[in-house]
Amino acid sequence: MVDLRRVFTWLAATLLLAACAGKAPAPVVAEPSVDALVAEAAQALRAGRHDAALPRYEAALERAPGRLDAMEGRALALLAAGRVDEARSGFEAVIAQAPTRWRALDGMGRLADRTGDYATAQQWYERALSAPGVDAVVWNNYGWSRVLARDYSRAEKLLAQALQ
Repeated sequence: MVDLRRVFTWLAATLLLAACAGKAPAPVVAEPSVDALVAEAAQALRAGRHDAALPRYEAALERAPGRLDAMEGRALALLAAGRVDEARSGFEAVIAQAPTRWRALDGMGRLADRTGDYATAQQWYERALSAPGVDAVVWNNYGWSRVLARDYSRAEKLLAQALQ
């Protein structure tokens, strides 16, 4: 009959000696893909954490320099961080390549609102609203832009449209 305690003791001692005899290989840390970086950055930006989004967008752009969603997201994160000139350059680069990206157009409207140029903001928002796949956030931002411009009747209509 086999003594199980002796077998387990021998097995444990063998494994322990094997572990001590050589170094274990260093764990391989896989770098996240560009898609993963952009997804993490977008999630951080939606959560209001532009400080976490920005380095992820920048890392994605190091690997895929012309990727529009990363360029656009980086510009949005820069805008949220108050880095207006860099955000403007980012939005302009996106719009130069894809003139109907509603997020970039909306971003340009928000930039114009920050400087009090409500007429220019209105033009950007109108372009954003005519872009494919536009989101209700544009209606909302345009409505608040009209509030800032003291055009309350137009603001009311736009904000009601955002609710629909």
